[in-house]
Amino acid sequence: MHNILFKYKKGRRINIFCPECRKEVKYQIENLVENKTVHGLKLEYTTERAYCNDCNEEIYISELHDHNIQKIDDTYREKAGIIKVPKLKEILKQYNTDKRQLSLILCNDEKTLTRYMDGDIPSKSNSKTLKKIKEDYKFIKQLAEKNRHKVTDDAINNLIKDIKSLQQKN
Repeated sequence: MHNILFKYKKGRRINIFCPECRKEVKYQIENLVENKTVHGLKLEYTTERAYCNDCNEEIYISELHDHNIQKIDDTYREKAGIIKVPKLKEILKQYNTDKRQLSLILCNDEKTLTRYMDGDIPSKSNSKTLKKIKEDYKFIKQLAEKNRHKVTDDAINNLIKDIKSLQQKN
């Protein structure tokens, strides 16, 4: 599973520099259960750590570090009930709109969804609103009508047309 993430050369994992050994070495990945408190929530998650095969010291691999940070983020969002980035992408696709327009329709600044999709964590109220518009066509239509002055007429008309189409399918 983790083999996909890391540095490869022609299908094989390449060696990584070990600062302890001061040379390129082969390494192994170990799964560890860790606990962390994020915004007052105690989280338990599995992290992956790389260790030098020669000296057994932990080796920093940026891709692995990023992967572990993403696991913490996913665990936090799950436990806190915060919408995840794939759901945000589904909403944009569902309503055939872009991040800027949807941000403005939600009465937020135009970069709000861009920040959320880049990893910022939405407030619980914004997360709740985003989850609601995923399922409640009447709600997003109300928001669109209320904030129509913030986007072009074409954007609102296309959104309302897409909402009607979705309602007919269900």
